Amino acid sequence: MKETDMMADCYYRATAKARLPGTTEQIQARSLYLYDVLMLCLRGAWEKELRQFMPPVSLCASVSSLLEMGLIEESNPS
Repeated sequence: MKETDMMADCYYRATAKARLPGTTEQIQARSLYLYDVLMLCLRGAWEKELRQFMPPVSLCASVSSLLEMGLIEESNPS
């Protein structure tokens, strides 16, 4: 199974840590891909939605990095 298939039904949202002052600016300075994913996750985003804006490899790397940094989390939007 491909990495992109594994996260096809995931919903991501930003954590409280991501909403701290200065966090988005630090991420923007580090990588525009990370920044774009984080901005979309601030309001919550399905993985399918994120795939519309980014190549699969870049998306997987960005989501993995943001999850490791604790800036986004998988969530159940119900």
